[in-house]
Amino acid sequence: MIVNIRRVLGLPYGKDVLAKDFKNEIPKIFSLAKKDVFMSTGLYSGFYNEGGIKTSIEKAIYTGVKLRIVIDKDGGKPVDWMKDEIKNGKIEIKRSTEKIRHIMIIDDKHIRIEDSHPYDMNETTSENIKNRICFNAPHFAEILKEDMEEIWKKYCVKEEI
Repeated sequence: MIVNIRRVLGLPYGKDVLAKDFKNEIPKIFSLAKKDVFMSTGLYSGFYNEGGIKTSIEKAIYTGVKLRIVIDKDGGKPVDWMKDEIKNGKIEIKRSTEKIRHIMIIDDKHIRIEDSHPYDMNETTSENIKNRICFNAPHFAEILKEDMEEIWKKYCVKEEI
């Protein structure tokens, strides 16, 4: 068995995941959440209706994880299964007035950052976009969260469902 010394010492460690494989990582990321997830996304229904993704988000919400979502300016609408959770206040959701990078901050210590890319990509090209996932990175998460809070307050509008 190989031991990741960074993990053992509680130091930041990470990995890169291509977009085509990222849907397999979402359940793992959401399983880490104990208190909150703050994320920006395109919120495309085809992605968020996938069984493992949908289930992992629902499970996080059911266990009391607070979820805040910033939808990218040109992103999709909240998917149907999220609407009741939004109405019940279990998901807070806003839409950015600008195009933004897709980020996740989990419990102020784990992060995911999607590489920037053109917004007019086709599905084949978009599969090769990299996602950097970092674990045990509270200092990076703090910086990202400050920026996300500013976006939430200054550059977002309430999303109608």
